[in-house]
Amino acid sequence: MATTKTPTIEELQVEIEKLRNQLDAKTDDKDDQDEINEMADDATDAALDEVYRLVQGINAATAELLRSGADILVKLNDDVTVNGHTNRDDLTRTLNRLPADLQKGYLRALRRVAEVPGRMADKFAKAHRDASEKGHRDGARHESGAGHRVSAHSN
Repeated sequence: MATTKTPTIEELQVEIEKLRNQLDAKTDDKDDQDEINEMADDATDAALDEVYRLVQGINAATAELLRSGADILVKLNDDVTVNGHTNRDDLTRTLNRLPADLQKGYLRALRRVAEVPGRMADKFAKAHRDASEKGHRDGARHESGAGHRVSAHSN
């Protein structure tokens, strides 16, 4: 029959110390994983916020393009038809001036079209900035726990 040796107090204390070290290492790993998860959540939130600001800017720029395009067409129509309204009694004069009125209206429209990209860029920048400022205000609510927070994964 084999006899087992009873461990001494010193051996037990060494074993306890080893187990404590292993437990501390596992706790450190969990803390690291929590930090990684938090950083992943923050990165995801920042990316979603930027996509939101980008979409807001694109929407505002597109709306400006459509608004400007409609405005240019209305002004082109007004430029071309203004002579016809002032010379209703003289149809021949109105028809003779029509090519020049069309050319003038077209050239004015081209000048207006050249301004559209700048206005679109301004609208994009303003909408992006406004969405960013709104995001900072919403972010303060997230920190206080009052807002809805989108998380990349559940804990």
